[in-house]
Amino acid sequence: MAVKPYLPSTQAWLADSWQRSIGAGLSEFQLPQELRLDASELKQKHEQYQMLIALVQSHALPLFNQLMAHSNSRLLLSDADGYVLRHWGVSRYSTKLADVALDVGVNWLEQHKGTNAIGTALTAKQAVSVVGEQHFIRQNRFMSCTACPIFSPQGEMLGVIDITSEQQRHTQQTLMLVSSLAQQVETALLCHLPDSHYRIDLAAQPNLLNSGWQGIVIADSDGRIVGCNPMAKQLLSHAKVGDAVEQYLGDNWSRAGGFNQHLDLHLQTQPLNIPSIKSRVATSNKSLNQLGVRFRDPQLERAWQHANKVITKQIPLLVLGETGVGKEQFVKKLHAQSARRTEHLVAVNCAALPAELVESELFGYQAGAFTGANRTGFIGKIRQAHGGFLFLDEIGEMPLAAQSRLLRVLQEREVVPVGSNQSFKVDIQIIAATHMDLEQQVAQGLFRQDL
Repeated sequence: MAVKPYLPSTQAWLADSWQRSIGAGLSEFQLPQELRLDASELKQKHEQYQMLIALVQSHALPLFNQLMAHSNSRLLLSDADGYVLRHWGVSRYSTKLADVALDVGVNWLEQHKGTNAIGTALTAKQAVSVVGEQHFIRQNRFMSCTACPIFSPQGEMLGVIDITSEQQRHTQQTLMLVSSLAQQVETALLCHLPDSHYRIDLAAQPNLLNSGWQGIVIADSDGRIVGCNPMAKQLLSHAKVGDAVEQYLGDNWSRAGGFNQHLDLHLQTQPLNIPSIKSRVATSNKSLNQLGVRFRDPQLERAWQHANKVITKQIPLLVLGETGVGKEQFVKKLHAQSARRTEHLVAVNCAALPAELVESELFGYQAGAFTGANRTGFIGKIRQAHGGFLFLDEIGEMPLAAQSRLLRVLQEREVVPVGSNQSFKVDIQIIAATHMDLEQQVAQGLFRQDL
């Protein structure tokens, strides 16, 4: 006789999570197989997320210790893929907590662990509490877990912050606490944006300016917006990155305190003097900070600042670096903070394409241009990127014939599909990357010097 599982129906997100757990083939009566990073993979994760770990430790952990030190609870941080990066709190887990492997390097996505706060918060993209019987796996039902996603200033989900308790039953207050901890970290990320010079706090009432729920605008030394939190976007409905602060808050916005009569908002402005994260969590010289915050390596920081100036002028950009240093992540962050961030980032790995397919993939082709061609033709990656970014990875391995056609795109800002005489205008920001020595490639006749 089949056993029909209990389906919670009090909250839609919870019922949906149980259905996903069932759909993943999990059984509530059986502990699923564990997915865990090995030592080298975990080390790589720690290097990738060291800034986020440091900011949780400096901005969220003190409040957690103050309010939860008396309880048998732990503060956990996972990445956006569900892997636990770090935990703080009780010095050692009880036998029950140890048995469910709530430890660093273990994956807690729903498809691996069933309904749980970390995995469900990642899927639902909202703060959730999963208490006792609400866990899909029976062996996890002795816990109370509450988690909230952490988002970057560009709106990218970076991970989840979670409080897990064995004995204390979580309430709405725990949910508010975890949401507040996530907000503290998001504010810290906002204040670490490149060129951040001023922080302007906004609120309808003066007592809300330091509440943690106020609007926050970050501006550069010229008074231009480099970032806003969600509350600031509500209060200043049309504000966007690159706008002058005075356009919204008047000429006196940079004073320490004030009141904007037009918007009925109280202001509090302070210069930002962001201290360096301690050397034990400083960014590695060979790895990029992937959170859209300042690079701690001076050479990377200079490259980042130069790149940001170049792309505002629509000048093609070449990124050079060894394999594995994070060139693709560098380009993704450039796109996320550029004026073209709402348009596509189209990536092409030139090394992965057979030589005979590079041109049709990049430039597109007319219907019937060659045997096996799509009946309706193909517009190509260049035209797909119209309005946005075209990222040509490993451009050093692009065939010479394709290099010639690409040069015309750069010069004329138009593309002619394979088998066609018609040209199409394109508006794209081109970024190329390679680990090769292009000067040596030119000397060997493998790369066009004019390109």
